[in-house]
Amino acid sequence: MRRKKTTSGKITSLLLTFAMAVTMFSALPGAAGAAETVIIIAPQANTTRAEAAAMFTRFLQNVLELPAPDETIPAEFPDVKPDDWFFFAVEYATRAGVMSGTGSGFAPNETLTRAMTATILWRISGAPDAENDERFADVAPDAWYSKAVIWAADSGIAAGKGGGLFGSGDAITREQLAVMLYRYAQHKGAVATDFGDLSGFDDADSVSAYALEAISWAVGAEIISGIPQEKKPEFDVKTDANLALPGGVTVIGDSVMLGAEAKMKTAFADLQFDAKVSRGMKAGMSILTEAVKKSTAKKNIVIALGTNYNYDAEEELEAFLQSLDGKGYRVVLVTPFCKNGSGNDKHTPPFSEFERGLTAVYPFVEIADWNALAGSDYSLLSGDKVHLNAAGKEEYTKLVMIALIAVQDKPAS
Repeated sequence: MRRKKTTSGKITSLLLTFAMAVTMFSALPGAAGAAETVIIIAPQANTTRAEAAAMFTRFLQNVLELPAPDETIPAEFPDVKPDDWFFFAVEYATRAGVMSGTGSGFAPNETLTRAMTATILWRISGAPDAENDERFADVAPDAWYSKAVIWAADSGIAAGKGGGLFGSGDAITREQLAVMLYRYAQHKGAVATDFGDLSGFDDADSVSAYALEAISWAVGAEIISGIPQEKKPEFDVKTDANLALPGGVTVIGDSVMLGAEAKMKTAFADLQFDAKVSRGMKAGMSILTEAVKKSTAKKNIVIALGTNYNYDAEEELEAFLQSLDGKGYRVVLVTPFCKNGSGNDKHTPPFSEFERGLTAVYPFVEIADWNALAGSDYSLLSGDKVHLNAAGKEEYTKLVMIALIAVQDKPAS
């Protein structure tokens, strides 16, 4: 990878040039007074299987006070390494018989579903018998989770999502999992811990009202611990700035970016904008590859794809980034968010994590973390919990602007 020397203070100079458009209220990245690390709960974030293993392990130990599982039970998976933070939790939950592998491994980064959660709690309770009375249209009598779901509903641990559905395949958020664990503890008369203080969490006000008591209990029981997160300096960004970045901006996106088209076109001068409904990574990378080949792509590329996930999206994106070596581009990746109950719910969290990791491999890449922002504030989303409402269009555009400004202080490809 070619490394180019950066000009000291480049980003500062750029911001000063457009001081009428962009006003800084805190220090720039890399300057004095840089970003602070805060602790968040991330209540609306989907729960991965690794996170679930950790939460269930603490639940078994701290709340139910069950004896340690048999250490002779095999608990080895090719995708769980001894230096992974979740290694002990996966071992414990597997040996305790409450979680199991997926066939090819443990799949730690896959999201936990409501059906999986009900099944784990059902196993903890001793797998009691339950007859499927077909109250939920999406729970077939012969489904592997059928008895678990009916038992959970009968026990008051999990209710349906309305419309005669349980939401078996829906991803479960951290606060939803806390609620189910809390109800199970109540069901077993095991709510004996002091409730935790949420004031130390930077996003405490984003916990849903129905989950507030359960989250407080889970924090007090040390089932949920905070997640360190770098809090980037805040900018008061004007989305009518008509900001002219050196080399211009090319945007390739799906229907989420399409919703921000008007804002983006007033935010940036010298902008190529191409967003389309249902666009996936393959189609997007094909367009960008051709534009780079013909030298028609601007020098700052924004990629806002991944909502419409396809299984080789990671390979397609990384192949494109590799193709930029030595060509003088900078790239902003907008992480996707989806919470509409579709299969994409399961894929956007690990794909977003994959995109975040690319900044360590490709120095010319910056992240606009829409997945994190939207996941902590549903008020930015329309009713489908995917697309942008008026406030979301504003914040989405600001997020892209900040990332594009920040990437100017990174070496081009």
